Amino acid sequence: MNKLLLPALILLLPLLGKTQDTIRLFDHSDRSNYILSGGYVGQQKTIDEGVSPLLYEGLNFGGLLGYRSEKMNRIWDMQAAVGMSYQGSDAINDLGYFRAYNIDLSARYLWNPDPGQKLPFNIFAGLNATYLMRFRFNEQLFNAAFGYDVLNGIGISGQLSKVLHLKGFEINLWRWQIKYHPHRISFETAFDIPLGFVYLRPTYVVIENFVDGRTDPYDVDRSESTAIGKAVLLNFNTGINYHLRNSNIIRFGYIWKYYKIDPGYSPVRGTQHLFQLIFKFKLNKTAHE
Repeated sequence: MNKLLLPALILLLPLLGKTQDTIRLFDHSDRSNYILSGGYVGQQKTIDEGVSPLLYEGLNFGGLLGYRSEKMNRIWDMQAAVGMSYQGSDAINDLGYFRAYNIDLSARYLWNPDPGQKLPFNIFAGLNATYLMRFRFNEQLFNAAFGYDVLNGIGISGQLSKVLHLKGFEINLWRWQIKYHPHRISFETAFDIPLGFVYLRPTYVVIENFVDGRTDPYDVDRSESTAIGKAVLLNFNTGINYHLRNSNIIRFGYIWKYYKIDPGYSPVRGTQHLFQLIFKFKLNKTAHE
């Protein structure tokens, strides 16, 4: 009996395969899946009043990695960016500088409130979750060789985009011929505005005895929750996407990011002005391609 069971199962496998639905990781649907990889360079500014009243600014650079899924009626993505900056002040007597490390994590879910495409552009609205970490080292300052800001926020997001189709053309230069095939270019601007926060700020060794008497300025128990006002985080991202014929995308973007934490002692403010280059590698083909 057992000798006949194995051949019978082998014969039944094709029939069983026809009755089961085929599962594909990336099917030919209307969803486009991308892996994001790129980098940025720009300017970073910081005023940490727990350390110094001076403005510190300098070069900021880093890289990012992410995943993005797009449909006509919704978008969601996740990104992680890690960077470094060197920031100094213009004060003549200030010999110190910040060596800073930045970590930014974000996730967004957006949907299209205009599914009928009545507007001349695509509009999306949704939610975001952002995690921001700033670590600063400065051995020249008398009251703190190390400072940090940790800010976790949840709020609203939005995006406007417009797609343009570039026509193909040919240029004949005697022996040489230049052919430009039709391409697409899309313009988009997006924003993230968290409304609720959990933050962590040091009180620094010099002034902490006047605050609460603790001796550890980096105690995790100091984390506080608040709404927008005591903490602020704004992120605006504008860019141009150049759609290649192999369905991949090259994106040139400009980012302005601002954050503030004001716990009532040693407030901090920081901004970033970044130029971004991202390669979006498409993982699947959509039904309309």
